[in-house]
Order: sequence, then structure tokens, then C-alpha cells
Amino acid sequence: MAPANLLPIGDNDVIKYYLYQATMTEGFVSPIIILFLVENGISYTEVGILGAIFMGSWVVSEIPTGYVGDRLGRRNSLVLGSLLTILALSGFAFGETFPIFAFAYVVWPVGLAFRSGTESAWLYDVLSEDLDEDRFTAVKGRGEAIWYVGTAITSLFSGYLAGLNWVYPFVANVAILVVSIAVLYTFPEPDVTDDNTDDRFTLREARAALHVLFSSASLRSFVVYTALFFGFWNLTSTFTQPVSRSVGVSLTQFGWLYAGFYVVSAVASNAAGLIREYVGIRRWFLGLPFIVALFFLPVLVQPIIVLPAIFLLRMANSVTTPLQHQYLNDRIESVGRATSLSAVSMVSAIAGIGFRSVGGIVADRTSALIMLVAASVTLAVGAGLVAWWQLPLEHADERVV
Repeated sequence: MAPANLLPIGDNDVIKYYLYQATMTEGFVSPIIILFLVENGISYTEVGILGAIFMGSWVVSEIPTGYVGDRLGRRNSLVLGSLLTILALSGFAFGETFPIFAFAYVVWPVGLAFRSGTESAWLYDVLSEDLDEDRFTAVKGRGEAIWYVGTAITSLFSGYLAGLNWVYPFVANVAILVVSIAVLYTFPEPDVTDDNTDDRFTLREARAALHVLFSSASLRSFVVYTALFFGFWNLTSTFTQPVSRSVGVSLTQFGWLYAGFYVVSAVASNAAGLIREYVGIRRWFLGLPFIVALFFLPVLVQPIIVLPAIFLLRMANSVTTPLQHQYLNDRIESVGRATSLSAVSMVSAIAGIGFRSVGGIVADRTSALIMLVAASVTLAVGAGLVAWWQLPLEHADERVV
């Protein structure tokens, strides 16, 4: 068998997956989206409301979209995700009022939710059928690296296009997403039925899949444990711009800053397979919350350290996502896999709402920098309590199903 971090020649499905990742970038809009809203008269209070709408829509849509992914097929679900994202970005491009932007913020996360669990489920099933599911971490990690590189490149053009016309970044991003749909129609549809039935995925099977996920004490604690990290990650992403401004980053430098974020994330994501092999899933997750807290504690003494801390956090997130999916996929049956992974994403989204809501209040009463340090300590303490309640990674480096 080829080494886990290499792509054997002829793996056409994996190549298609990489091309799909390259076309799913939102780099044209991500560095300027808040500036665009403010330019259209949206206040910072309304920006916060839109962020809450986004996360709330994501939470509500995760389970239904995962069910649709299992019911209608992986490929059709991914196509629907691209179409909804196109609809949302079109709303931004041609809307000028808060209600239209709110509608876009409702639709956008639904499109993301159609991809969040289904994409991983499709890849794992294809590898199980044709190649080797043990390569999942390496292939997914490299796919995310390709996404990061594509997003870094497109983000460099974001400010330039917005300077010409605020609509241009959205039009450019829609064009790339149209290409993603063409790529998706070349995807095979993996067989996700088990050996005992030829029926389509049903609501009863969805409930059974969720029962398997949350009835296991170890899996349940792992979901909560990782949700704390992703909650802190969402909080930091939300406040990256204000804390960067507070330490001297100018508006014209944000495109380059975000390009740097994406590049280091790509490098880290591409190394996920090697980290799994040489560090191990168990050691990675058990050390992650406490190392993250150590990244941010020095910010109290020297605020400029927040920038390298954010860079390191983004690298950690890029490794954590494929390792989390590997751990869960190894313990979830193919039938209902997208539903289960969507449930995990929903828990992480709920954690993100909590971190963002409380973090905003703390930031108003202190500062964004102090709030991030306090949140990192909360992450470490919370993870320690979860591990004390139930160690979340029993036999983490062994494949179960």
C-alpha cells in the first residue's frame, strides 16, 4: 500500500475531490464581508445580530441536512449546498437592506451544513469502497490544504475587486461555485447501504445512527470535548479583525493577513496525516486545549503576541478537523454517517453561539484581547472537567468499525 500521505497515480475520485475543494473557496468575500456590510449602512450591533442569525441557522439545519445527505445521496446534497451558497452570495451582491442580508445569513449556513458532514461521509465511503479508509486523514487533510491555498490566492484579489466595485468579489465567488457544481456531477455516488437491507435511509435509521453516537460515553464526551475547542475557534475568528486592529494592523493589510492565515492553515492541514502517524489522535486531542491556552496567556503581557497566537490557533484547527472526522468515522457505520457527523457539527455550532454571546459581553466590559485570554483559560478548564468526567479518547488510535 502506498504511504498514507501520498496520492497514488490513478486515484481519479481523490483527484476530483481535490478539484472540488479548490472550487469551494469563499476567499473573494471573506476578507471584506464586514466592511461591505458597514458600507451598506449596517451598524456593528446589526453585524452582531447577523452573526447570531448565521450560527442559529447552522444549528437548526445541521441534523436535517445530514439526513437529506443520507436520504438523497451524498453528491446531490453537495450540489444543493453549492446552489444555496450561490443564492446567499447573490443576496449580498444585490441586496442593500438588513432584511435581505438577514435572509442571506439564513441561507448561507444551510448551504455550509449540506457540506459539513456529507463531504466527509462521501470521501470516507469512496475510500472504503475503492482504496483504503485509513488514508482518510491524509486525503482530507490534503484536500483542506488545497482549499486553504485557493482561498489565500483569491483573498489577495478581494480588496482590489472591492475597490473597483463592491459587487465584484461576490460575482467572482459565484462563478467559482458554479464550477464546483460541474465538478460534483463527475463524482460517483458511493453505496451506503449495509448488507442487511436494500431500503433507502429512513428516519428510524437516522434515530438509530444518533443513538449509537450519543449512547457511547466515550464518543459523547469526545463530541463535547472537541466542541469546546471549536467554540473557542469560532470566537477567535469573530474577533480576529478587532484585536488585529487594536495591535496596529491597518485595513489595507487585512487581505495579506488573511492570505497568511490560509497559507499556514494549508501547511498544517497537509500535515494532518503525518501528525496522526507520529503524534497520534489521543495525544493530539488531550494536549490541544492546554497548549492553546499557553498560546494566548502571554497576550496579557505583550498584546502583539495575539497575532502569532491566532496563526498557531488556525494551524491547530486545520489539523484538528480531519483528525476529529477520522476518529468519528472509524466509529460510525456508513449508513447514517452524514447524519451523525452533522449532529457533531451542530454541537460545535451551539458551543460557538455560547462562546460568541458571552465573549461579546466580556469584550464590551473589558477588551477583546482580555476576553480572548479569558476564553482560552475557559477552554482549558472546561476540557479538563470533561476529561475528568469521562476520558474522551479510549483506544483513539485504533479503528473500531
